[in-house]
Amino acid sequence: VGYGFSVMAMGLCMFQVFGGGPLPMAAIFYGLRLGTFLMVRNITIKEKAEANKSRDKLPRLKRIPFATNISLFYAFLVTPILYALRSAKKNPIVKAGTAVAWMGALLEAIADHQKFWAKRGNTDGNKFVGPTGLTYQISRHPNYLGEILFYFGLFMAGAPSFGKSAIAWVCSFLGFFGIFTLMTNSTKRLEKAQAEKYGGQEKYDDWIAQVKYPL
Repeated sequence: VGYGFSVMAMGLCMFQVFGGGPLPMAAIFYGLRLGTFLMVRNITIKEKAEANKSRDKLPRLKRIPFATNISLFYAFLVTPILYALRSAKKNPIVKAGTAVAWMGALLEAIADHQKFWAKRGNTDGNKFVGPTGLTYQISRHPNYLGEILFYFGLFMAGAPSFGKSAIAWVCSFLGFFGIFTLMTNSTKRLEKAQAEKYGGQEKYDDWIAQVKYPL
């Protein structure tokens, strides 16, 4: 939840300072949508609420180093927006990157809500209920794919403005590399867990046979 709203807050700051634009608007939309979705999911799904409580046992003072590192990571994720807005270059790559970012944000939004409604009301956690249609025909984890596309789009839009700035290149690369690694590792873990839980069920087996790509 904090992750989503942090991205939204940084997008809002850049929107106000630089006078708007579709790139900071993408960050605002992405963060607001994701933060709200995760908050609603945590409130309405008992298992998610219990899982969050079990992770919330670390003493507050010991959370400071972790929180500091996470804050830097979040800042690196949106660094390309800052450079793109500061240079104000009219470059087709900027427009293409912005379009990719919006496409990724919308893909993740649709996929998240598909999964939420497909699983809502399912009392048998060992039964595969999908989703298997729409965005889940593109890849088996389109929400993760959307997140990667969103941040790749931001990196792409900012790259023409980095120039010879080592700080711009390093910070932006670390942000994208970090989220790419997180999403690919999460995909591998989820693929393994789903295969163990749902393997042998006709609906699941038919779906993974039809949709070849995890991402």
